[in-house]
Amino acid sequence: MIDYTAIFNLTTAFAAHANPDRAVQQKAYMRGQFAFYGLDSKTRRDIQKPFFKEALALPDADFKTWCRAGWADPHRECQLTVVDALIKRARKMDKGYFALIEEFIVTKSWWDTVDFLSGTILGILLQKFPAEISPRTDRLIHSDNMWENRSAILFQLKYKEAMDVALLERFITIKKHDPEFFIQKAIGWMLRTLSKHDPKSVKTILARNPALSNLARREASKYL
Repeated sequence: MIDYTAIFNLTTAFAAHANPDRAVQQKAYMRGQFAFYGLDSKTRRDIQKPFFKEALALPDADFKTWCRAGWADPHRECQLTVVDALIKRARKMDKGYFALIEEFIVTKSWWDTVDFLSGTILGILLQKFPAEISPRTDRLIHSDNMWENRSAILFQLKYKEAMDVALLERFITIKKHDPEFFIQKAIGWMLRTLSKHDPKSVKTILARNPALSNLARREASKYL
């Protein structure tokens, strides 16, 4: 059994700066799903920064163990710290990281981790290894897990002009009847992002998918 507490070495520093009143508010905001130390984002990042030099210098196997140790901790700040570390490492990742990212997408899932895991980290990995796009994203969009569906829609979030519009539309068409808020929100978010450089395609997609929810349409049309 791995002693995760010893491996993820930020918890003592986080605990020293805990704000119990803020922690109660943060837990309520996240619908009671996670415990918190009560750190604001700036404080957390200031604390974690000196630890990253050591963590990011680890070889891949040890770095993944460090990440899993943070993910195992009950405090949400630890998962957010792992996401930040993964973002910093993303451009150096090999194919072996796909399994780790997909594991985290479906574990302790909520928008605050999933959106960065998919819209930034998974997106970078798939740009590095484009042959993986079709098999991986097809599996995600057809999964029974809503967060995997959302990840398939969001992985091109940072692609700008390199976005595969046909692929995005195919995924939107697959999920257009899904009543889940986080799916419709993701569709609207991606179309709004696309509209910044290709408003014509957004109008076409909206016209071809009249069944999209008012939420998705409202988000998609913000800049049109």
